[in-house]
Amino acid sequence: MKNDDKLPLEGWFNQHLTKTFENVLANAVVIKHADRFRFGVPDFSITMNRQTGWLETKVSDRWPKIKKMRGIQRLTCQCLHHASDGRCWIVVFDVHRDVRRTSLVDPRFVTRDLVIEQVIAQYEGWDYLAVADFVREQLR
Repeated sequence: MKNDDKLPLEGWFNQHLTKTFENVLANAVVIKHADRFRFGVPDFSITMNRQTGWLETKVSDRWPKIKKMRGIQRLTCQCLHHASDGRCWIVVFDVHRDVRRTSLVDPRFVTRDLVIEQVIAQYEGWDYLAVADFVREQLR
């Protein structure tokens, strides 16, 4: 990605994740939440093997800072992480030094200033399949 290229919007990534989840997590119930009137609900809930995980998708062009995340989204992800025994994650698609990456982040390690202090997993490129595989492994 060149410096003059714009980072796609969150919805673009969510479309690709939705298609990947449909193909890879065939036995799961995947719900894309699109509630414009209740802020804080994560973008996806995924239920399989009697467990539910939550995903909030974000983009960043200023790693380790998350772009456009409301405080209520961060707080909701932290509460869901606690209530679901650690099954809520923030997926960050970013460009750092002209390199595309996908990171899975524990919401407890995102500061009030939206700085990521630690990642669970990080993949080269915008890797939707790695995200689906991660979720499948966590919901075994």
